[in-house]
Amino acid sequence: MPKQRWDLGRWTERLNWWQLSALFGTIVLADRGTKLLAIKYLQHQFYVLTPCLNLELAYNHGVSWGMFSTNGLGTRCFLSGLIFALFGWLSWHTYYRARRGRPVWGELLVLAGALGNLWDRCLYGAVVDFIALHWGAWYFPIFNLADIAIFNGVLVMLYYTLMEPIS
Repeated sequence: MPKQRWDLGRWTERLNWWQLSALFGTIVLADRGTKLLAIKYLQHQFYVLTPCLNLELAYNHGVSWGMFSTNGLGTRCFLSGLIFALFGWLSWHTYYRARRGRPVWGELLVLAGALGNLWDRCLYGAVVDFIALHWGAWYFPIFNLADIAIFNGVLVMLYYTLMEPIS
C-alpha cells in the first residue's frame, strides 16, 4: 500500500466561498483591531511579554523591513499605487485559480494581509507595526498580524506551486 502524504488540498477543497470570505474577514478585522489597540496603548510605552517578545509601536513608511522608507509624498504615493496594483492583480489571479478549482486560501491570506497594510498606508501614511522579537541585543524587524498572514500565505502558495503536477 503506497504511503499517503499529507495534502493541504483535501482540507481546502471542502471550503466554500462563505468560509473563505469568513477567513479573509477575520484576518482583516483581527489585524485592524490589534493595530488600533497598539495605537491606543503603546504610544509612549512598551510591554515585555517574554524575554524575547515585546509589544512596541512603530510606523513603517517603507515596505518589508523598512526598505524604501522615506517621508517623501512621492515615494509613499508610488509605493501605495504599486501595492494597490499588485493587490488587484492577485485578486484576479485568485479568482482565476478558484474558477479552475484550485485551492486559494494562500492567496486569501496574502490578500487579507495586504489589505490591512494598505489600509494603514491610506489612513496613517505608514504601516502600524507592534510585535518585536529579539534575542539579547539582536532585534528582528517589528511586524504585525497582516505581515504574519502574508508570510504564511506565501508559504502556502509556494507549497501548492511545488506540489501541483506539471501539465
